[in-house]
Amino acid sequence: MTKVYTTVLMILSISNFIFGNDIEIIVDKGKFILDENLQLIVCNNDITELDDLIDINSLTINIIGNIYEFYNIPNRLEYGKQYQVMFGTQPYQLYFSKLPLININTSQEIQDEPKVLASIIITDTTNALPIISYCGIEYRGGVSQTYPKKSFDIELWEDNSGNNTNKIPLLNMRNDDDWLLFAMFKEPLRIRNVINHKLWRKIHIPYYIDQENAMSGIRTKYIELAVNNEYMGIYALCEQLDKKQLQLKKYTTSIRGELYKGIGWGASTFTNLPPYDNNQRVWSGFEMKYPKEDDSTNWENIYNFVDFVINSSTSDFEQNIKKIFVVDNAVDYFIFLNLLRATDNTGKNIFIAKYKENEPYFYVPWDLDGTFGVIWNGEQENIYIDILTNGFYNKLLNSNNTVFNEIASNRWFELRNSILQNDSLTNHISETYNTLLTNGNYEREILKWGNESINLLNLEYTYEWLENRLNFLDIYFSSTILNVNDITNSPNKYIVYPNPIVSTFSINYSNKLSIYRIYNINGRLLKEGILDHAKLIDIGDFSSGIYLLRILDN
Repeated sequence: MTKVYTTVLMILSISNFIFGNDIEIIVDKGKFILDENLQLIVCNNDITELDDLIDINSLTINIIGNIYEFYNIPNRLEYGKQYQVMFGTQPYQLYFSKLPLININTSQEIQDEPKVLASIIITDTTNALPIISYCGIEYRGGVSQTYPKKSFDIELWEDNSGNNTNKIPLLNMRNDDDWLLFAMFKEPLRIRNVINHKLWRKIHIPYYIDQENAMSGIRTKYIELAVNNEYMGIYALCEQLDKKQLQLKKYTTSIRGELYKGIGWGASTFTNLPPYDNNQRVWSGFEMKYPKEDDSTNWENIYNFVDFVINSSTSDFEQNIKKIFVVDNAVDYFIFLNLLRATDNTGKNIFIAKYKENEPYFYVPWDLDGTFGVIWNGEQENIYIDILTNGFYNKLLNSNNTVFNEIASNRWFELRNSILQNDSLTNHISETYNTLLTNGNYEREILKWGNESINLLNLEYTYEWLENRLNFLDIYFSSTILNVNDITNSPNKYIVYPNPIVSTFSINYSNKLSIYRIYNINGRLLKEGILDHAKLIDIGDFSSGIYLLRILDN
């Protein structure tokens, strides 16, 4: 059976009609969002040619036959800028957006589950035909369902029965029927989830990439959403993290590919090993995502893995861990977890997968809003001197250096010379932020959800937090023994950062009274003093080179 992408064919006519010195911008269905309650119009017409309006007498915008007149004619039209237009005596705020628009309409109440029938129209800023389809829609998430701005799970359908799905490659992502819309409501800049999923795909590539066209995570695209003509703001349209995304082997008569989502604490953090029940799809912090329930539910494999981590001897663990878990993946996720300081992603909000039978497990990250100095509820937590682990990583960190620690250290500095350079990371953040800022998305989020929904000051905080975090992790990964207890919990531990030093540095310590002394490579004393938590030590007059720091305490 041949499938089509649209259930209704439409001819677009989004040209700008010019009559003498009068211009009428023609906007067709799907190319706009019109919210009557907010008196807001968002349109993604191509306006690049409307860059010289100095001699124009009148400027109007025609939205499916209704004419809105510009209150003041600007010299040029710009994306992200607010314009006032009038429909008779009624004023509206008009924005032109560079982002795709999604309009969803349903006559039924949207709920957690099951999905209810709706229609969807998706347009981008090109003159391509819109994507029009039936769909099923439901809310997604746990605590996030209590927020006023909610996330959605949508499934594209061929008709209003929902019996057959409609696979479409939305916005140059995968060809599929199942999609997510992340609201990112508690993230102050609406950038972390998008940035972090892209960063993970840069850091990590599946070990079986030569055998399968697999991805290490999901792709996301910014869109603006309306549901029943109510403007909902900026969203991230996302691929599902599933068997298809990871190209896991299909279930036949036995289990081959496996996929589990961490939804709680327990076995997912390798701290608990209760018995399992093969009549249930949830066990001790894990939810079984693949094989599907109709195929098989058997917890034996993942149970044995958790049992091995918790109960194996040190020598057994060191000899066999590479057969059971992809160590390069464990290294990359450990670096990623701690770079982001993703405090809600050590067991929850993480997937464990297996490509096929008799292959090792590996991690895939998920739900990455609570990162870069922000926690799950959107609050800033300015902590950057700590190491996040779980029971699995504690065992890896306490094993022989050749198994994990040395690999992690080398990998950290390899990434620091490329993807994780300070400038590279800050540029990645600033480019994403500026995309939303110049497109007017922060203005519209505040218009819809209020002043407290966005915190633009969080940008500078994020830059500062990231610099401190990178400095600390440079010290941590340069340690010869990367034992989390040594670096964070020892009462006599001193942490020097940044290192290398440009002009000043700090020493984090717990003792009340300590003295520092700095020597050159020949042992000559160059500087000394009493440590003060609030004081930076200045060595800006020192020549470039290697110096020795000695600390004397009680």
